[in-house]
Parts: sequence; C-alpha cells; structure tokens
Amino acid sequence: KGKDIKVDKKKTFGEYMDEYIETEVKPTVAGSTYHSYVNTMRANFDNFPIAKYQLHMLSAVEFESYYDTILGLKSRKTCSFPIQLTRRCCKWLVNRSLLKENYAEQARVKKEIIDEYDKKLDEEVKNRKEVFTPEDISVILLEQQFLVMELSVQKPVREL
Repeated sequence: KGKDIKVDKKKTFGEYMDEYIETEVKPTVAGSTYHSYVNTMRANFDNFPIAKYQLHMLSAVEFESYYDTILGLKSRKTCSFPIQLTRRCCKWLVNRSLLKENYAEQARVKKEIIDEYDKKLDEEVKNRKEVFTPEDISVILLEQQFLVMELSVQKPVREL
C-alpha cells in the first residue's frame, strides 16, 4: 500500500482527481496526451456534481448516477476515458488510505447491465432446445391422419 495521508475533509473528489492527473498520470504520458486528458476531464467530469463531492460523500450509487448521466449525454467512446480515470483515481485514493473502497469500480453502468442481460438472453436462446422440429410436427400430423383413417375403416364395435 501507499503512504497513509490525513484526509482533508474540505477537498473535493475533483481536486483529488486534478492531483492524481498531475502526480500520477502526467509523468507517464506525452505532453499532448496530458493536455488531451485535462481537456476531456474538464468537459466530461469537472462540471458534474460528483467532482464537487468530498470523499466521504462518494458511493457506488453516486458513480452509477454520474456514469448514467454522461452516457446519456455523450458517446460511449467519449465516456470511456472519464469512467476509466475515475476508477484509477479511486484505486489511488484507496491505496493512500483516503477512501475505504473503490466505489467507482463497484458502480454498474446501465449499458453494461443491459449488454450483460442481452448476452444472457442470447445464450438462453442459443441453448434452448426445440421440443419439436418442423419435421417432427409433419411426421406427427401424418401419423394422426393415418390413425384417423385406420379407425374409420375398422368395423364398429358391436353393441351389447
């Protein structure tokens, strides 16, 4: 684990995100990539409520709300970076003992849930066995017709 640091209760998640980008991301990427990250987060994170929350206010529900909101406004490709960066920042905060759990990682994105449901449904349909194939039905109908014809040809049972 990383260094344990005292939590600054006034500091917002957005401020921690800026610190994370400056200290952890910037040294590992090219200058143009860094500026792209900053601009992407400015447009897709900074102006959302979650950026204004203090760490003790964060939860998986808050991240789900943020993810669902940006996915409703922006393309999936545009949203993938802020989602990924919030998850990485939360991991960094957990490693520094500033956050109990990685709530960003726990959050379920509605689109992921829908995709998972669709995948399960596709599997069920693929694995579903047909009770009767069209050929089976044809054979059964022919056998019934034959049976009906056979019964009509037989002599009636004598009454007592």
